[in-house]
Amino acid sequence: MDERLREAFAQVRAEEDLKQRTLAALAHETNGWHAPPRRRTRPLLTAAACAACLLMSLGSLWLYFTPAAYISVDVNPSLELTVNRFDRVIALEGRNDDGAALAEELDVRFLEYTAALEQVLDSGAIADLLARDEPLTITVAGADEDRTAEMLSQVSACAAGRGTAYCHAADLQTAEDAHDSGLSCGRYRMLLALQALDPSIMAEDVREMTMHQLQTWLAELESSGEVSAPQQGQTG
Repeated sequence: MDERLREAFAQVRAEEDLKQRTLAALAHETNGWHAPPRRRTRPLLTAAACAACLLMSLGSLWLYFTPAAYISVDVNPSLELTVNRFDRVIALEGRNDDGAALAEELDVRFLEYTAALEQVLDSGAIADLLARDEPLTITVAGADEDRTAEMLSQVSACAAGRGTAYCHAADLQTAEDAHDSGLSCGRYRMLLALQALDPSIMAEDVREMTMHQLQTWLAELESSGEVSAPQQGQTG
């Protein structure tokens, strides 16, 4: 029994000696290099990093699709472009029947707003009206006055040379009130002017009229008191 124990311990010492000699040889061959200890991954830190990246992506997406300004275009088609803070169009919506039909034909989403506006103004339905000198009204509504003024300057440049154009600025509250009435900003502005002279006029009365008809109606109210609305199709 004692002899077997002595042989077993001798084998253990021999294996330990072999291990130490092997390590010494490796250190000599690699100039003392030691393998760096393996870092343990931390699942909680990895999950937190992934969650942070996801939140940043969702935040950027939310910012991109948040309206920052509106550009309404009114001839008789009445359309409105929704612009984000990066000057990109994120929606085009018709604000009356003719505008809804035209919006279905145009694909301007994600374009820079001046390029999108040029497409709208060059579309057949609006270009034909402008060629007949139908008045065009463009309204820029935004929360930041400086940015709204800059956009109005760019919009005016787009409208230049396209017939009779009237460009105006408004604030976001005006845009929200217009939307509550189912109108674009430009058409809502005309509604307020008409209602100041005749409070019985409603949003439904002006929604499908051309801007020429609305201007004529307003001029008649201003000059001679209450006047009935021009019939659809008349140009005053």
